[in-house]
Formats: sequence, structure tokens, C-alpha cells
Amino acid sequence: MRKTTKIVSFALCLCLSLAIVLAAMLTGGVQIASALNPSGELWLLDGVNYALLNGTRVKLGETENYSPYKVDTGAMYMPVSIICQYMDSTYTFADDVCRITLQDGSVAEIKVGSREWTLNSEPQTDFLIEVMKKGEMPFITILMSNDIFGTYNYYDSTMGLNIFGKSSVTGYSNKYSSISAQITEISEMIMDRPNSDTVYTDVVTNSGLTTHPKLLLNSERFDELRATFNDKSDVTAFRDGIVAETYSGQNSFDTYFTVSENGEVVWKNEEARLLLRQPYYIYDENGNRLLGTKTYTYTDSTTGESVTLTLSSDSSGYGDGYDYGGRSNVGKFTEHLQKMAFAWQITGEDKYVDAFYLFAKELDKWEHWGEGHFLNVADGSYAYAIGFDWIYHGFDGEPEKRAELADILYRKGLMMGYYSLRYESYSSRAESKANAHVSNVVGWGGFRTGNRTNNWQTVCGAGMIVSALALMEYDAYSANCSYVASQYIKNVEKCLIQYAPDGSYLESPGYWAYSTNTLMNTVVALENSCGRSYGYRDIVGFHESFYFAAGIADSNYRCWNYHDSGEETMVDGERFYLASKIFNDPTLAAYRNTMIERGHSMKLMDIIFYEPDMADIVASDMPLDNNFKNIHTATFRSSWATDATYTGLHVGPTISDHSDFDTGNFILSMGGIDWCRDPGTENYNVKDFWSDENGGNRYHLYRKSLEGHSTIVIHSDELEYGQKYVNQSGTFPIINKYYSDDNGGYAISNMTTQYGSTCTEAYRGVLMTNSRSTVVLQDEISFSSPTTLTWVLNLQGSTNISDDGKTVIASVRRNNQKTTLRITMLTDDDSLRFTRLNLNDTILDSTITLNKNKDDGYDLACNPEPRIVIEAKDTTSFNVAVVFEILRHEDEIVGYEKVPMAEWTTCTDEWVKDANSDIEYDKPIYKYGAASFASVASRMRTAYANSDWEKYAELIDEFAEYLTDYDKSNEYVLEQVDSCHLMVQRYNMELEKINKLFKDQFLGIMPSDDPFKKD
Repeated sequence: MRKTTKIVSFALCLCLSLAIVLAAMLTGGVQIASALNPSGELWLLDGVNYALLNGTRVKLGETENYSPYKVDTGAMYMPVSIICQYMDSTYTFADDVCRITLQDGSVAEIKVGSREWTLNSEPQTDFLIEVMKKGEMPFITILMSNDIFGTYNYYDSTMGLNIFGKSSVTGYSNKYSSISAQITEISEMIMDRPNSDTVYTDVVTNSGLTTHPKLLLNSERFDELRATFNDKSDVTAFRDGIVAETYSGQNSFDTYFTVSENGEVVWKNEEARLLLRQPYYIYDENGNRLLGTKTYTYTDSTTGESVTLTLSSDSSGYGDGYDYGGRSNVGKFTEHLQKMAFAWQITGEDKYVDAFYLFAKELDKWEHWGEGHFLNVADGSYAYAIGFDWIYHGFDGEPEKRAELADILYRKGLMMGYYSLRYESYSSRAESKANAHVSNVVGWGGFRTGNRTNNWQTVCGAGMIVSALALMEYDAYSANCSYVASQYIKNVEKCLIQYAPDGSYLESPGYWAYSTNTLMNTVVALENSCGRSYGYRDIVGFHESFYFAAGIADSNYRCWNYHDSGEETMVDGERFYLASKIFNDPTLAAYRNTMIERGHSMKLMDIIFYEPDMADIVASDMPLDNNFKNIHTATFRSSWATDATYTGLHVGPTISDHSDFDTGNFILSMGGIDWCRDPGTENYNVKDFWSDENGGNRYHLYRKSLEGHSTIVIHSDELEYGQKYVNQSGTFPIINKYYSDDNGGYAISNMTTQYGSTCTEAYRGVLMTNSRSTVVLQDEISFSSPTTLTWVLNLQGSTNISDDGKTVIASVRRNNQKTTLRITMLTDDDSLRFTRLNLNDTILDSTITLNKNKDDGYDLACNPEPRIVIEAKDTTSFNVAVVFEILRHEDEIVGYEKVPMAEWTTCTDEWVKDANSDIEYDKPIYKYGAASFASVASRMRTAYANSDWEKYAELIDEFAEYLTDYDKSNEYVLEQVDSCHLMVQRYNMELEKINKLFKDQFLGIMPSDDPFKKD
């Protein structure tokens, strides 16, 4: 019989579900790799037109897309048909009325747009919201299903995952153990996993084997780009970007080639050709690689003169296209091929076709495109394949050359992927020996992808898939191309765990950009070539990851460089394609638009995916604060305006792929200055960089070490690295409490397990408050026996520590404007003081630096920068709050009264303003500094040189605007103002000349009796 009462209320169900998720996803616990067993359950995912029905993949709509969807209230609607199928029920639907015959014969009746429903013609308690319709299918919510069918359910609103059970949700009540297990099952639902024949047939059916271009964009799209490029009336940043990128393509041509008097494209000189192997290794008489310089003499092919080059191999260790670790930089050069192909498509100039051929033939001389690294082979193949696809028809008159180019990509690129797959498929040493030709080519770890779930798998798969699509038309290659494409489509699936549940990326922001942009372009290539992405557009967290990319960067677009990442902007021009073609989310395009409007240069992907209709979209309000659960990191910002305050707390495991030892790390940008940042990416060729097992030296290297970050170092014999060494399957700190409102927010982490056996309780938290103008970093630590620790702050700028050691004043001068940061220590322990750790000093004796360890082979290592520290020796309690504020006057109060983190709240800044109301600020904060005037003067000179008087006049208006708010007491500013005045005077003189010339010409043609001539 049908259950007549609701088994679990929605509120209770949701709370239980979230508790399960938090317990499994956010706590550090031993993660079981085994998958769930969804037999007996129904799994549905937001936006996916497939379901898992008793463990079997089922399509929800053959002609219509009946995927579940969430509404603004957070409720998830699902098609009635699949729930009826799961519950052994039937239904009819006509005139917006749905009649459901349940398994016991009872009949439920629901109506689209209504909250009322009946069971056996008897009215039931109204639904909370209305029944909906999508296409010709009624849709109901989780609670409606519980009411009508008596189902049990688990709902993860973060992922949009809903699981139904008939008596319980067994997968989650008994077996849920990790995100990995969850994503494994979700993959069964969303991924198509084609075989070789399917991929080949899809290309034939959708785009055609011989159709080019078809990777990333087709001929129609190039027509649109050429039209935009040639439409000089469309003076937009995007058209200018297209011009700039085409010039970039031309510059890559001009760097290497010239056009001879007879019109032939030739290498500019021998030095230009050698650039493809630059820089170079230096060898001794025994063939050993050395550092230093040597000379190389050649005869210039154009002048016949003898030329001597000085070639150098510096401490970076790069040379002959490879580095000490066997990595090649071939991808850097094949990107030039891609640019030259783009330039040919836009301009139609055949010189790019000739240059492409010469360039590719030179790359074919490389012994290997990745001496020990499949990733480098794939990286180079990826850009080569796209360039080959785009310039394909440039060789219509020389098909034999085109065949040579295809063969280069096949031999140097795609076959390496084929061999790698073959090698990994061997089940025994005997089989490997029987296929020695394969083992000899790729028989080393660097050519295995295996079960890797990181960027390596994504990049290797992308390079091989795109190469296969570019070469599939060739009969000699097609079988291997189809096989390689289908296998790597399946292999890349292993990376899906990286994005779940919320799109944040553990490896680092830099690797997010590397992996995600590559994956995104592969999705586009598959959809253009095969007509579908085989499920990749439905990756859990993929959409959200582009919001992660925004949230993990400050408001000047510099990313938080945790782990192996630099501070560079995370460029992702694919946002335009995502916004318009996949997620229907204009905010993604608006964010990139804003970056470009603020002066960030456009990249090739911006241009090829540019959508004119999205050029003027203004970014909607994105969240100011984020709690990224996948990377155990919280961030807060004052606004999205330039130079806004940005801060965050990063915890999580101390070791993972590409990680630093940085649990408890803190970051801060204020007033446009990056005060507290990470030390940057270490050189991968430093000795012991990859010795990441416990006991290795990787995390003793300064940039990888705990003391290289703004965190807590515990001095204990049991903690060799300064904190507990723990991987992703161990117990590690998480963000235990997170809060956000209009006035600010905070994040708190329980660090107890990280600080060793003497630590009885430890919390670290970051608070943003006072209308988001004040930042607090607070630690509350207790020990069972005396323990020594060092509180570390990587602080930029010149610093001055007060006599009592409780205040640091840091300052940075930018654009001749000094910005001052006050750092205040609040504690009851009078013995604690701020002190300065000087350049090259280390906290732990075991920390490896160039200064200390060069003689031990660490001659590529990094030396420490100066830092601010607090040393607490033999203490049982460390309870300290450190307050960060931009200082305008030395008498300003400290904007925080210390309270336990358990009592944290946020507030407006009115109380701070009131307390500072009697202060007379001597110097106003001026909007425009010397840089503004220098910039407009420089642009005036350019306009003058080009006789662009209209632009000149616009710049004078800009100059006049600057005069409204500038520092008249700053001599540097005044010098630049005087320079601009001179430019304006010169402009006025030019106008006088033009006016006089016009007047003379005008008077010369007027009749002598014209009354105006008398004037």
C-alpha cells in the first residue's frame, strides 16, 4: 500500500543530507575509493537529460530535453515520467492535467500551475509550490514526489543531485564515503564513452572528414571575424583586439622570417632559425651539460657575412628545447603556428602559409616533442593541430606539403598517444618485451597517464583528441585517430573529480587555467567536429569553476597564488562561448568584458569566441565572499571595484598534487597593494622538487615550505616541517564556520590536529568587518605542555615596528602616492612582540635555500624574503588578534575590540567614523597621481605623431578631468602636469596654423567685393 504519511520532512531530509555531505566532503577522513552501488535507486542531476535508474543509464527525453532543473527558490523539478517508471506506476497527461496510477491502484491527480492535488479524488494537503511543465511533460519537486509516491530522497543542492529510494537511500546512508565515489557514479549518468567507430561516424555525420576549419571554429565563424576586423566603423575594444592579435601573428612571422626580393619567404637569418631551440645547453668535452656561455659562428644566408652568436645556458637549466627534467617547450613554438594560421585566415596573405611550412619542418627536426613528458608532446600537438586545421586550405595548391605537415603531427604527436595507450594496456612484462618497439618509445613514467586525476590527464587527453580530429580524414591514420580519440575521451573523464562539488581547484589557480581552458576548447572542438561533447559540458562544478576563477582573484584580477601558481591573471576567453553556447549565463561574459575594459589585453580565445551581443553586458553582482569547499579556502572582498580589499584563509591537506606546505595560509590586498602574498612557484628543476613522499626534501624548499607562507610554524621534534604532514586521505583542517553579510564575513578553522600532540585546542580565523574596511587574523591556541611557535607574515613594503613591538607600519609608494598599512597586535601576553626576519634568514634549520644549500646541489633554490614574525617560546597559550587597516592618520583608532572567535559578528564602520571624527586630516587623498598625467601626455604625443586631431581633442578633455583632483604639493605630479600643459599649447599652435591656412585659402577664392573679405 502507498504510504499515507510523509516519511521524512523536507527540512529534516535536507539537514540530514547536508550533514552527510559535510561529514564526508569537508572533514579529513580516510577516503574509500570504492564506488557506490545505486541499484534500487533513482539518480537525477540538474541539467542532465539522463538518469541512473537502478544503476542503468536512461535517457529522460528522446526528442525533448527533459533534464531536471532548479528554480530561484532552490527547489528541484523532475519529470514525472522517470519517477513513475522507477515506482512501477503509469500516468496520462492532457490539458495540463496529469493522472498518475500508483502501483497499488490508487490514482493521484495534479495540474500544471496548481498547488492542489487529489488522491482517489480526495483533496490532499496543498503542495508548497506549483506543478510545472517543460515541453509536454509535467514536472514535480522532491517534496511532491514524497507526497505522491512515498519516496525517500537525498538532495545535494550544491551539485543539484537528487537520489530517490523506495525504502531508504542506501548509497548515502550506508556507503557514501567520498566525493570520488559520488562522482564515479554521476559519471555513469552523464558520460557517453564512445568507441572508435562512434567517434569516426560522428565526425563523418556532423562536420565531414575533409571539412576544415572545424576545430574551435568553422569557415562561417572566420567570415564573421573577418567582417568584424574590416568594419572600421565598429571601433570597439574587440575589433582593436582582433587587430592586435593579428599583428601578434605578424610579429611572430617577422621574428623568424622575411620576404626576399623575389617574393620568397625565407628565414630571417640563422639566428632566427636557431630561436626554435633557444636557449641552448653548453657541453664540456665529455658531453656533460654545463652552465655558462659559448660562441657559435655561422654565415648569414642573406648577406653572406660571418656572424658570431653568444649562446647562454642560465640557472634555469633550459636548452636545446628541453630542460633538465626532460620537459620540452615545443608548445611555446606551436602556438606561433596557431597565430600564423589565424593571421592567414584574417588577412589572406600567403606569406603565413609559407612560414607555417618552414616553421613546422624545423620542429620536425626535434628528436622528440617531449623527451620524458607526454604532457609536453600533447601541449605541442594541441596548438599544432589547431593551426593545421585553420591553415589547411592555404595548401590547396600544394597538397604534398599539407601531407608532410599532417605526417609531422601524426609521428611527433598522435602516435605518442597511441604508443602510450598500448604501453599501459600491457598486462605483463612478457607482453611489454614482445612489443619492444612501443616500450622503447614510451616505456617510462613520463608517458603514462594511468589513473591520474589532475591537469596531466586533461592536457594529454586534449592534445590527443584534438590531433585525432584534425587528422581523421587520412586513410593511413584514421584507425589510430579514432582509437586514440575514443580512448582519451574516456580517460579525461578521470579528471571530473577536480571540479566537484563547487568548481574550486586544488592544484592551484594557474593549473586551473591550464587544465580548464584546455578542456573547454576540447569540448568546443568535439561539439564542432562530432556534434556533441560526450557529456563533458555536464561536468559537476564545471560551470561554477568559472566563478571560482573570479572568486580566487583579487579585484585587480591577480589570483591567489597558492600551491604551484603564479600571480598572473587567469585569462579565460572561452567565457564568451560558455556564456552564449553552453550555460546561457551572460555574467561569465560580463566578467571578462570588465577585465578588458580595465586594460587587460585580449587573447586569441577572446577573439574567436567573441559575441557582439555580449560586448556591452555589465557584470551582475557576483558574490563578494566565497567558501570553496573543494579546496578548503574562504575569501572575502570589499567590492569588485579596482583596488578593493581582498583577504582569505586557506587550510586543507598539507600535501597534494602541486601543493605547498601551507595549511592556515593568509592573504591580504588593501588599497591596491598586495601586502601579504605567497612567495611564488618554485623552479621544477630544483633538486628534490618532486620528492614529495614523507621524508623527502620537497617541503623543505623555502617556497614550498610552511615558513614561506603566512601561517603558524610549530617547533617540535615530532613535526619536521613545522606542522603535521598529512595527505588528502588523512585528517586535516577544514573551514568549520563560515559567515557572510553586507558588512563583511568570517571563516574559522579548527587547526588542532595540525599542531602536534601537545596541542589541545587551536583555531585560526579571518574576519572582515566595519563595512568591509577592517581585516582581522586571529589565533587561539592551547598546549598541554610548553611549546614554541612562530607566527609568520609575508609582508611587502618598507616596515617600521613600534617601540613596544605591538604595531607595524608598512608603506608602499605607487604612482607617487604612498599607501600605509597599520598592523596591530591585540593580546594579553605582554611578552609577545612583532620582529623582523631579515633577507635570507630561515625559521627552521631544515629549510633549504640557495644561500645555505648551494654546495649541496640546490643551486636553483630560492632565498627567503624579509618577513614579520611573532615568536612565542615555551608557551601553553597563544591568543593573538592581528588587525589590518589602511592608515590615513596616526591617531586613528584600531577598528577591532578583541573578542573570542566564537563571538564574532560583523558591523558597519559608523562607530569607527564616530571615534575618529575629531581627527583633522592634513592631506586629502587625491584621485589622480603623476601616472595619470604621464599616461595622457604619452597618448597625446602618439596622436600628434599620427595627426589624429580628433583623438588629441579627446585627450585634452581627459587632461582637464585630471585637473579637477590632483595633488598640487607633489613635485612629481606637477612635473607631469607641466608636460601636459606643453602638449596642449602645442595643440593650440597647430590649430592656429590650420585656421590661418584655411582662412588664406578661403579668402583667395572669394570675390573681391564679398563683404566678408574686408574682415
